[in-house]
Amino acid sequence: MGTQFRVLDTVTCLDKSVEYHCQCVNCGEKFVHTLGRLDLVNQNANGIQHTCKSEEPLVMSEPTKNIERWAEERGFFKEGGPTVLQQHKVLMEEMLELRDELRSDPATYSAKLELGDCVVVLTIMAELMGTSIEECLELAYDKIKDRKGEWRNGKWTKESDL
Repeated sequence: MGTQFRVLDTVTCLDKSVEYHCQCVNCGEKFVHTLGRLDLVNQNANGIQHTCKSEEPLVMSEPTKNIERWAEERGFFKEGGPTVLQQHKVLMEEMLELRDELRSDPATYSAKLELGDCVVVLTIMAELMGTSIEECLELAYDKIKDRKGEWRNGKWTKESDL
């Protein structure tokens, strides 16, 4: 799949080349990639190369491996298997079951089981999208890790909204 990155900005230079200002989603390194005028005929941001300096590759947990193996054995990833949108519908059903359990008692076995069911569906959705649940969690953490704010009346308020 190659290193994933975000394009933060693009700049068209006087010579008609384009600079892509990027950031690696794995290691956070910012870099600039320039495509010359002639390169632009056949390439776009997909032609950008970056060698990630992240030292720790994502490691799949044993439960994730078990879920993916289980889904594979049952044809989830074969032709005729579910689509991501069909799995999204299953996720919404599981979320409603979780809500019902949380309303009665969040510390019960049933509430934990329903939460686990949601994670199973999310794990399968990630695989259907060509990624892993671990990568999705890393991306989500990178998005929130520097957020600041405080809890007010049970709701998180971003620092910028205080």
